[in-house]
Amino acid sequence: MSGNTSYLILFGGRSYSNEPLHDTWVFESLGSFNGSWRNVTKSVHPTARFAMVYGSSNEFFYIATGEGGNRDYYNDIWKFDIRTEEWKELGKTNRQQLKDAYYPKPRSGASGGVYPGSSKFFVHQGISDTSHFDTVIFDIDTEEWSVVDCKDGQCNAYTPYYPHARCHHAGTLTSPNSLLIFGGCLSYVDTGGECPSGDTWVFDAQSLIWAEVNTCPVPRVCGGMALLPPGNGLRRVVLYGGIEDTPQVIQTTRSPADMVGLFDPVNKIWSLHMTTAKQSFPSLRASVAMVTGPDGIFMFGGYDINSGSLLGDLWLLRGDSWTAERSVTVECPRSFTNFILAHGCLMVIGWGIFVVWGAYIARYFKSSGDTWFYLHLILQIIGQICSLAGFIMAVLSVQSRHFGFAHGIIGLLVVILGLLQPINAVFRPKHPNEESKKSLHRVIWESIHYIGGKSAILLALANISLGVFVANSRPVAWTVWFVYLGIVVMVLVISQLLQDCLKFRKRPKDFLELVPGSENTIHNYKPKMAEGHV
Repeated sequence: MSGNTSYLILFGGRSYSNEPLHDTWVFESLGSFNGSWRNVTKSVHPTARFAMVYGSSNEFFYIATGEGGNRDYYNDIWKFDIRTEEWKELGKTNRQQLKDAYYPKPRSGASGGVYPGSSKFFVHQGISDTSHFDTVIFDIDTEEWSVVDCKDGQCNAYTPYYPHARCHHAGTLTSPNSLLIFGGCLSYVDTGGECPSGDTWVFDAQSLIWAEVNTCPVPRVCGGMALLPPGNGLRRVVLYGGIEDTPQVIQTTRSPADMVGLFDPVNKIWSLHMTTAKQSFPSLRASVAMVTGPDGIFMFGGYDINSGSLLGDLWLLRGDSWTAERSVTVECPRSFTNFILAHGCLMVIGWGIFVVWGAYIARYFKSSGDTWFYLHLILQIIGQICSLAGFIMAVLSVQSRHFGFAHGIIGLLVVILGLLQPINAVFRPKHPNEESKKSLHRVIWESIHYIGGKSAILLALANISLGVFVANSRPVAWTVWFVYLGIVVMVLVISQLLQDCLKFRKRPKDFLELVPGSENTIHNYKPKMAEGHV
């Protein structure tokens, strides 16, 4: 949808029967908000689609990407001229004449758009048969695509310096070269992560740098975002609607229908504000179309979160950036828990604490009678219980293929190795007394138990390290984890060195003998003579 001083333009979407649409409508006489819709669909138009990126600039309305019927995804871009009411596909000449011309991969659920008066159309991330990390820009003047961030294979879900692949996130341009995104679903197809997410990122297209900023609104997917008209030199972005309670969420604070998020693009600060209404507020909804108008923000359609029905109503959030900043504010919600958080905590407690220190006791405290064995057994059992519970949380948290990415595959292997350890222990051969030699079965069992346990622990610690990034954890969380991991490694290294030193001090008696009549010090030992006949 596109807004102007005297009209709105609406294209596509989904019908009440959930079929993609290709019709174009114009709503005129917005000055008094008493206009009417007019169907201007002609023979030449974009393919029917929904979940597209849209925006308007210089009397033109643009749409790009999107999803059609039978899960068809698009990477084309079209321009609608309000004066002639005609559609034209852009970049088609380059596609036909230049075989090496760059085109983004087809997708839907992306964010972006174009800043009014600018010639740069942004498309950020999105989803198709795979997840997309990239940010691409279409130059309206030259009709050429270029990728400006995360080219193929350059980005992954294990780096905290840019937003992870996502879809159905809110986004808008706050200046010709600045893209703001919020939330979305990070757990889709071949990635794991929060769904909904609540992180906020700003991309500078000139420096090509992402910056994550502190967030405030409740995490959500399918939220709407648009700029308010400027007022007294202020510029603000409104975030409204979206799905806040998904199957991944354990507990959240749902936003009321009269609350919006307000973002200050200069100071990069979020705040929550209460709106007012002459009669009633719009019903809670998601996947709305929002555009800037002369007197506020227009919002069309979406679907009702409570009933699930599609909506076709048109609303105006009247006001500018100045009046919005002076409205009633509320505190940022602090209560949000999902299965990813539960999964991470259980795995850190299970593998990072109980299993690690249980194995530590078994390796370095065997001289303390049978106490070490029972401590080792108790800690391992508790650790495996936490691991199983965490595994269940992981399955519940992933919205698509559970083991289609590195963290999921390694996690499954760790759980299997962890479960094999107690099963393996049940069939352990009897430990011989000090005077007897270990049987071959005992030697083989100890090797399997040691290698299996060590492999599981190393993989678990590595996977937790990956997981703190997949989970989109805040810097303080992964800082604490890596400091703790460093302490674990340091303790293990020191303990191993001490154990080696103690073994070395005992070794002289094995291959040296004391010189007769000398004091019992290491300086008075000589090599033992080999027994036997020369």
